[in-house]
Amino acid sequence: MRSVDGKFLIGPIEKIKKIKDANDKNVTQIDVNQIEIEKKVNIDISVFFSESMYRMMAKIAFEWYCLQNDISSKVDRFEPIIQFITTGIGDDIVKIVGMYEL
Repeated sequence: MRSVDGKFLIGPIEKIKKIKDANDKNVTQIDVNQIEIEKKVNIDISVFFSESMYRMMAKIAFEWYCLQNDISSKVDRFEPIIQFITTGIGDDIVKIVGMYEL
């Protein structure tokens, strides 16, 4: 991993020492538990509002519901949610519920 300014590398000491011009004067072993490493990534926020995300959340919620209610076999009345999870077919199956602090 390279620092933002490109001046420093962080990685396994054995690999760092194999880099050309690396020597005991310019390579220091550090305890990564004592430093803070920050990595920034760009995320396409639209992914969180895609059909794929709704289907994944529906699957997680459905599995949790079945676990909590000791449902271990297919129940016909759940067919719409199963179809939505497996094929994406269905309308208004998933609703986003917001929780607000009072």
